[in-house]
Amino acid sequence: MTDGTPPPAASPAHARGGSVGGPGWAVDSHDGQSTLKLHAAISVMATILCLFVAVVFIYLETIAAAIVFAVIALVCIGIFVGCRARLAKVRRSGSGHG
Repeated sequence: MTDGTPPPAASPAHARGGSVGGPGWAVDSHDGQSTLKLHAAISVMATILCLFVAVVFIYLETIAAAIVFAVIALVCIGIFVGCRARLAKVRRSGSGHG
């Protein structure tokens, strides 16, 4: 959590290279890593909800809607994998704070 102050100003090159959660939060900062963890947790919850809705639509024999929610669940899984990969990359580089 932050104390409510805005993130530090980052140079355009720094912001392009690894900002997450808005401009200025670098991936290797504590706030950047917290943001990635939050995104990963939200994607897990979204995946579970989408799969539940897809099962309900299958039960109701509305296959088109079930496919749409299954695809959204796959996208959420991709977001989770991407967040965890970025966190692992920061930790491997040794510049992580937590």
